[in-house]
Amino acid sequence: MPRLLPRVRAQLALLTRRRRRLSNDLLEGDYASVFHGRSPDFDDLRPYLPGDEVRDIDWRASARHPEPLVRRRTAQRRMRLAIVAGTGAELSALGPAGTQKRDTAVLAAGMLAVVAARHGDDVLLVSGSGGRSRVSRPGRADGHLESLLQTLHSPAAEPGGPAAPLRTLAAMRVPRMLVLVIADDGPLPEKVRRLLPGLRHRHEMLWLDLADADLTEALPGEGRAAPLVDVLAGEGLQTPALPGRLAHEYRAAEAARLAGRARLLRRHGIPQARVNHAVDVPAALHRLLRGLPAPATAAAPASGATSPHAPGTPRTGSAGRRT
Repeated sequence: MPRLLPRVRAQLALLTRRRRRLSNDLLEGDYASVFHGRSPDFDDLRPYLPGDEVRDIDWRASARHPEPLVRRRTAQRRMRLAIVAGTGAELSALGPAGTQKRDTAVLAAGMLAVVAARHGDDVLLVSGSGGRSRVSRPGRADGHLESLLQTLHSPAAEPGGPAAPLRTLAAMRVPRMLVLVIADDGPLPEKVRRLLPGLRHRHEMLWLDLADADLTEALPGEGRAAPLVDVLAGEGLQTPALPGRLAHEYRAAEAARLAGRARLLRRHGIPQARVNHAVDVPAALHRLLRGLPAPATAAAPASGATSPHAPGTPRTGSAGRRT
């Protein structure tokens, strides 16, 4: 079984170099600023990182130091990151760029987990499939993070959205945490909607949606001879080319559904981002940690972009293709 954490770290370095405005330091600063003001207790000073609040700079200490220093609060040192994700067959589905959603999920969870561990914070995973969920122990050692990523990278054959893990999270009696929900692009069940207000009140919630492949278009990087497969039913799909008007109506209905989902999360004060491919992940995490709105358009990236993990598994797609 290939190790995933080194690949995530390598991909983090590669992607942040490609996007000059999104450096590793920027994500570090975004993460450090999430819990500002949660505690009045001063802990120590650390160098300023892009993304830190200017008001947290200690100007007197900075005057005696070659670089600006910011005040770090006790609450920041005691933060815990929870990754919440359904680990059912949906993660075997294909995204718009023709790569599996599980690869994008691993990269997003891994990036944030690496940053959390650098800050001395523990990371735990709340996952589930088939209506059941499990909670990992918290930790920040490399072996622990690798185990969490392997769980995300090995989805079950049965369905498993975020409903069961979110229900488990709601029942946990734990201090306030930073929670990253990694969700499939499907409709949000009513039971998930009912959990959102309470979870938002108790935790700092971030929501990352993994976009579905658009079956009205050819998927990049996929052979046309490979049959499409519904990963939930395990059956082949017939996807004839839609007439222009019907394809337009389908895309309009999908856009309206996704807009309603975004409005729901925004109404509860939960930052949300939607990613098509691995190259979208650093920018999406930046927007989530800073509470910024998503861009108006989200085109799928070029098929030449690489995923941090080898995709070769026998079942893919939300519809997907057998390889």
